[in-house]
Amino acid sequence: MAAMAVVAITATERAAFKRCRRAWSLSARVRRGLEPRAAVRTAEHPAREALAVHYFPGMWSWDRAIVRPLVLKAAGAASPYVEKYVDWASGIDEFEPLRVEFDYDAAIPNPRGDGDLATPDGRAVRYQGRAHALVVEENRTQWLLVHRFGPWTDGAVLRLDEAAVASAWAWEQTFLDARISGILFNELTLEGRFRRTRLRLAPGALAHAGRQLAQEAAEMLDPSLALYPTPGPHCPACPFLAPCALMQDGQDAEDLLARDYRPRPPEPLEEGRLGGATWGMGRGAVPPRFANDDR
Repeated sequence: MAAMAVVAITATERAAFKRCRRAWSLSARVRRGLEPRAAVRTAEHPAREALAVHYFPGMWSWDRAIVRPLVLKAAGAASPYVEKYVDWASGIDEFEPLRVEFDYDAAIPNPRGDGDLATPDGRAVRYQGRAHALVVEENRTQWLLVHRFGPWTDGAVLRLDEAAVASAWAWEQTFLDARISGILFNELTLEGRFRRTRLRLAPGALAHAGRQLAQEAAEMLDPSLALYPTPGPHCPACPFLAPCALMQDGQDAEDLLARDYRPRPPEPLEEGRLGGATWGMGRGAVPPRFANDDR
C-alpha cells in the first residue's frame, strides 16, 4: 500500500475491527485496503443533506418561510418526509446550531507511553470523521446532534454508542477550548416517525472514550495482531465472505483477492471535508451549494 503522511482511523473501520478482524484486515486502509471490484458506493440517506440546510447556522435566524423552500429543494424526492420532520422539530429545537456537517481530525494518544500514537515508520495516527451538527443551548452548553436513520434504538444501546461519544472526544481534541456536554440522538425512521433522546455525558466519559480508542488503535497497528474471523449474522452481507471461506478451509485466497478485489480508491474530496473549503458560519452567510442546488 502506498505510503501516507498520516494514517487515518475512522468510526467505520473501528466498528469493522471489533466485528471481525479478518474482514477488517482485508478492507482497512491501515492493512490491505481492498474492496470488491464491483463495489457500489453507499449513498447517504436522502434527508441528511436537507437537514444540513435546515440547521445551517448562517440561516438559523432567518424567517423559516424563506429557509423551508431551500430545505425541501435539497431533499429532492424526500421532500414530503423532510417537511414532516421540519414541522415536528420546530417544537423541540430549543438550541442554536453552531456547525453542520463538520470534520474532526484528532491525534490519538499513545496508550503505552508519552505523546501521540505513531506507526512503526513514524507516521502520525489520527482519528477522523464527520459529525452531523454541533448546537448550543440557552445555558451555553454544547451538544452534538447525531442523526440516526432507521428503526428506533433501545435507550440502553444509545448509551453505548461509542462512535457518537468518540466524535465528541475528537471534537474536543481538535479544538481544545470546546466542551461537549452530551449527545442529542435524532432518530428518524423510514416510515416517518421521529424521536430525540438526550444523553448527558458523565464526568470522565470523554477521557475514558479517548483511552479506549487509543488502546484499540494501537492494536490495529500491531503487526503481530492475530487476524481471526468472528462468524455471525453479519457474514452473509460481508464482501469478503468468499476469500474468508477459502481461508477457513486452509486454502490460499490470494488469487481470488487479486481477481475479484482492488485497492480502495482515495476518499472523494467534498466541500466541507478535510482539505475542502470551509463553509461560512456567520449570521447571514449564504449557504453552500448542495447537490440539488442549481444556483
